Amino acid sequence: MARLTRDNLRHWALCASIATHLDDLRALHCPTDLVCGTRSNDVAHAIVRHLHGALPDSTCHEIDGASHFMVTTHPEACLEILREPR
Repeated sequence: MARLTRDNLRHWALCASIATHLDDLRALHCPTDLVCGTRSNDVAHAIVRHLHGALPDSTCHEIDGASHFMVTTHPEACLEILREPR
């Protein structure tokens, strides 16, 4: 974990510096999949709900039993979402 700390802090700094506004999201007209797991925390679920309300061509998905590391714990379910035709 220690060797990954620098990258993790860099990612948090990038997220904190994003200057995207709600109108920017509303103007984004491309298919967007929003994914949470049934075990994701309440903040993740709230983010998905808010993004879904702002992004005009978004689809919400929930993966049963998944949480933060769903791409490693539930890779097949994640791939299934990516493979769905739009």
